[in-house]
Amino acid sequence: MQFGLMSPFFRVSPFAIALNLNPCAVQHVRVFRELLDHCSEGLRFYLGMSEVVKKAKQEAADFAFTRQVSKGRRAPLGTQ
Repeated sequence: MQFGLMSPFFRVSPFAIALNLNPCAVQHVRVFRELLDHCSEGLRFYLGMSEVVKKAKQEAADFAFTRQVSKGRRAPLGTQ
Protein backbone atom coordinates (compact mmCIF):
# COMPACT_ATOMS: atom_id res chain seq x y z
CA MET A 1 0.00 0.00 0.00
CA GLN A 2 1.47 3.31 -1.08
CA PHE A 3 0.83 6.33 1.11
CA GLY A 4 2.45 9.06 -0.99
CA LEU A 5 0.21 12.10 -1.47
CA MET A 6 -2.60 10.71 0.68
CA SER A 7 -0.54 10.61 3.88
CA PRO A 8 -1.54 14.12 5.09
CA PHE A 9 -5.20 13.18 4.85
CA PHE A 10 -4.90 9.89 6.73
CA ARG A 11 -2.32 11.04 9.33
CA VAL A 12 0.20 8.37 8.42
CA SER A 13 3.37 8.67 10.45
CA PRO A 14 6.69 9.38 8.72
CA PHE A 15 7.92 6.08 10.12
CA ALA A 16 5.17 4.16 8.28
CA ILE A 17 5.96 6.04 5.09
CA ALA A 18 9.67 5.21 5.41
CA LEU A 19 8.85 1.51 5.95
CA ASN A 20 6.64 1.54 2.88
CA LEU A 21 9.36 3.13 0.76
CA ASN A 22 12.04 0.72 2.00
CA PRO A 23 10.71 -2.83 2.51
CA CYS A 24 14.09 -3.98 3.79
CA ALA A 25 13.68 -1.54 6.71
CA VAL A 26 11.14 -3.91 8.26
CA GLN A 27 13.89 -6.51 8.66
CA HIS A 28 16.19 -3.87 10.16
CA VAL A 29 13.52 -2.92 12.70
CA ARG A 30 13.11 -6.60 13.66
CA VAL A 31 16.86 -7.00 14.13
CA PHE A 32 17.02 -3.77 16.16
CA ARG A 33 14.22 -4.93 18.45
CA GLU A 34 15.89 -8.32 18.88
CA LEU A 35 19.18 -6.63 19.82
CA LEU A 36 17.33 -4.33 22.20
CA ASP A 37 15.69 -7.35 23.86
CA HIS A 38 19.08 -9.06 24.24
CA CYS A 39 20.60 -5.94 25.78
CA SER A 40 17.69 -5.63 28.20
CA GLU A 41 18.06 -9.27 29.20
CA GLY A 42 21.80 -8.83 29.75
CA LEU A 43 21.21 -5.74 31.85
CA ARG A 44 18.68 -7.60 34.00
CA PHE A 45 21.21 -10.42 34.46
CA TYR A 46 24.03 -8.12 35.58
CA LEU A 47 21.78 -6.10 37.88
CA GLY A 48 20.61 -9.35 39.48
CA MET A 49 24.21 -10.54 39.72
CA SER A 50 25.26 -7.35 41.51
CA GLU A 51 22.59 -8.01 44.16
CA VAL A 52 23.94 -11.55 44.65
CA VAL A 53 27.50 -10.22 44.99
CA LYS A 54 26.42 -7.59 47.54
CA LYS A 55 24.63 -10.25 49.57
CA ALA A 56 27.66 -12.58 49.45
CA LYS A 57 29.95 -9.72 50.49
CA GLN A 58 27.74 -8.91 53.46
CA GLU A 59 27.58 -12.57 54.50
CA ALA A 60 31.39 -12.86 54.30
CA ALA A 61 31.83 -9.70 56.38
CA ASP A 62 29.35 -10.98 58.97
CA PHE A 63 31.15 -14.33 59.11
CA ALA A 64 34.56 -12.67 59.53
CA PHE A 65 33.22 -10.42 62.28
CA THR A 66 31.65 -13.38 64.08
CA ARG A 67 34.93 -15.33 63.89
CA GLN A 68 36.82 -12.36 65.29
CA VAL A 69 34.41 -11.97 68.17
CA SER A 70 34.52 -15.69 68.91
CA LYS A 71 38.32 -15.49 69.18
CA GLY A 72 37.97 -12.88 71.89
CA ARG A 73 38.91 -9.81 69.88
CA ARG A 74 36.35 -7.05 70.08
CA ALA A 75 37.70 -4.76 67.32
CA PRO A 76 36.25 -5.29 63.82
CA LEU A 77 38.51 -6.20 60.91
CA GLY A 78 40.83 -3.47 59.68
CA THR A 79 40.71 -1.32 62.82
CA GLN A 80 43.65 -2.87 64.66
